Amino acid sequence: ALVRRLEETLIPAVEESLQLTRRAVEAGEFTAFEVLTAQTQALEAQTELLGARTRRAEAQVALEAATGRLTPTPQPLPRDDGEESP
Repeated sequence: ALVRRLEETLIPAVEESLQLTRRAVEAGEFTAFEVLTAQTQALEAQTELLGARTRRAEAQVALEAATGRLTPTPQPLPRDDGEESP
């Protein structure tokens, strides 16, 4: 629920605020300080989202381990080029 709320409401609102702040700077209404503040807020929201996603993944792994559904054999991770790691 937290991840969805962040993805659907907070992140878009912060990104829109950043865009509006940039436009206001271009129009001479704001200074670079306001842009930096908006950028900081955007980065903090993104950091919060990544933290929530990490906690959700950790909870999923813990649940699968507790229920015996966790596969004991590590699966290869995909590489950047789309191939599987050896």
